[in-house]
Amino acid sequence: MFSKRGDLRLLWLQTSPNQAKITAVQKEIRSLRDQIQDKRTSQRLAVFDVLTPEQRTKAQAYGAGKGFAPVAAGVPAARQWSGIRPSRQLIKK
Repeated sequence: MFSKRGDLRLLWLQTSPNQAKITAVQKEIRSLRDQIQDKRTSQRLAVFDVLTPEQRTKAQAYGAGKGFAPVAAGVPAARQWSGIRPSRQLIKK
């Protein structure tokens, strides 16, 4: 998906962007995103199936529909797991 995003950026940077090519790459990215979401859902359900009732309750308290980890204070969710360090403005000392 990262390479497709790079391809899309390059298409947009051309002096005369080709709408058909841009649309095709956007469709590919959406398809990949949908496949990832389907796999993520299957994995979450598989994990949830092996939890005890007590563990399920705890997982639900943390928002099992969004992942089992609590959100780090002040850090946007997209940056928590992406390997991107949050800007210093978001880090409270």
